[in-house]
Amino acid sequence: MTLSVESKTFEFKLLAGMLTEEEVVSWADELILSMENPPIEIIDLALEKDKHSQLKILSKLGAGDDNEAFEIFCKDQASVLGKVDFFEVGNRLLSVHYSDPNGLDKQYRDFLVWLDDELDLVGNGVKGVKPAIQELREFLAKFG
Repeated sequence: MTLSVESKTFEFKLLAGMLTEEEVVSWADELILSMENPPIEIIDLALEKDKHSQLKILSKLGAGDDNEAFEIFCKDQASVLGKVDFFEVGNRLLSVHYSDPNGLDKQYRDFLVWLDDELDLVGNGVKGVKPAIQELREFLAKFG
């Protein structure tokens, strides 16, 4: 995985609350130790404790790799669906939608709009959670 894709994946996970600011700093520290000439953004990231500042740095490092990172992020969510509540998985995915989905292909943006509607329908009792979970599983199955 390239640094760009890994950075964008970390951005999505930090947005979703799956990583802490401290974990991001530790990751950056590990990268610095493993690279001969780490990019200045990685050094900045290792020194940054603020989540919003970390997100900006990760976004810059991962620019242009939104789709590949989103696919990895979806694969991670597919592996926990059933172990983690439907709404938790849905909200993790929607964190990408509410941040800035414009880097994603239309199919992924459309999926996130659909998911937002599904969460609302299930939450309001209009639709059952089991069919919604099945449809979400079918989408996420594309990512292995």
